[in-house]
Amino acid sequence: MATVITPSNGSLAVTFTLDFGSKDYGFTKTIAFNSITEADKRIMTLPLGSETEIIGISAAAIGRGIFSGFDLLILTNQDDTNFARIRVSENGGDTFDYKLLPKQLLILTSDQIEVNTTEAAFGAFVTADMVSGQPDTAAVDIEYIIVKI
Repeated sequence: MATVITPSNGSLAVTFTLDFGSKDYGFTKTIAFNSITEADKRIMTLPLGSETEIIGISAAAIGRGIFSGFDLLILTNQDDTNFARIRVSENGGDTFDYKLLPKQLLILTSDQIEVNTTEAAFGAFVTADMVSGQPDTAAVDIEYIIVKI
């Protein structure tokens, strides 16, 4: 079957404003994402007690966001009290965790990661296979937007 998806264009604009005394530290950065062929948006609950897969970046993630990688991932913690631990991992072992505070967001514009805890020389980037999350003290709702070019 031939695809019926027509690639679309999108953009991400980040604006920061700060008038600190007599100095303006503000800026706006816009990133274009051209020829988007896959996108997904979802709100899901991370239950207390265990790590939950948010998106899988492989065919093994049936029933969740399934992508062969991503060019943009935005995760938002919808909770107003509790943080969530977000884990980005690669099945060969590279893993990093991020503390996503209440009402905050994490923006990733690449699925390429490398992790080193010994300050050794850079090795090579690998493609993340999974993004998962675990709440701190109570269940939290996470919203994600994922885009693949």
